[in-house]
Amino acid sequence: MTLLETLVVVAIVALITALGYPAVHPAGSAAQLRSQSRALVADLRRARSAALHLDRPVTLTADADGGGWRWDGGAERTDAALRLSADRAIIFYPDGSANGGGFDLRTRTRAAHLDVDRATGAVAFAAPR
Repeated sequence: MTLLETLVVVAIVALITALGYPAVHPAGSAAQLRSQSRALVADLRRARSAALHLDRPVTLTADADGGGWRWDGGAERTDAALRLSADRAIIFYPDGSANGGGFDLRTRTRAAHLDVDRATGAVAFAAPR
């Protein structure tokens, strides 16, 4: 095989890889959505635990720009391809209850919804659709 033939083969492989990459790793993939949903669930549970432990209300709120969330224990940013929206800020009370509400995480083609139960403060995760 000559150098020219080798360069042609390398160019063809590079072209196929470049064209195939978006199909394998689309922006806002289900895996990214699942990962961010689980991170939000974990922070909701941490906020509830903090309210129980500290014996004071703890609030978790979505950023106004839809790029993440904040609570007394920290902040989390979503992936750039994802958007977060919330019914309202979630307040966890020292008895474990909450004011209730929900969060939506979205990509262009997929969505996940999380609900916080008013009476128990439990978080229900709806798998990405």
